[in-house]
Amino acid sequence: QRGKTLNDPLLESLIDREDVILTPHIAFYTSAAVKNLIFDALDATLDVLQTGDTRLPVN
Repeated sequence: QRGKTLNDPLLESLIDREDVILTPHIAFYTSAAVKNLIFDALDATLDVLQTGDTRLPVN
């Protein structure tokens, strides 16, 4: 969170290093990952249409 005081010595030590680059979590956003998300969503939709149930329930 912006402006929040950091209280994590390990993370602080990484932030101070010249040989470390911290980035937001975007590793999932590859062509293969997006393709898998799409096919998982389509498979889940077919499950519901064919069986009335899903293996991926959402509360």
